[in-house]
Amino acid sequence: MPCSPGDPEGIEMRWSDIEDASTLKEPPVEMNDMLRALRHTKPTVNQKDLTRIDEFTKEFGQDA
Repeated sequence: MPCSPGDPEGIEMRWSDIEDASTLKEPPVEMNDMLRALRHTKPTVNQKDLTRIDEFTKEFGQDA
């Protein structure tokens, strides 16, 4: 499992040092992680983009 630098239980290695990928564990994701991501992540679309999508849908319809 990934750890913080300086973790006394951690073993420093590169990805290429890992022989068996099945031994890797994903770090746990908690609600605080999600809230921090929401605070620091910028939107990928703006209001103009959303308006264009709405106009396109009204004109050409949308497949279900």
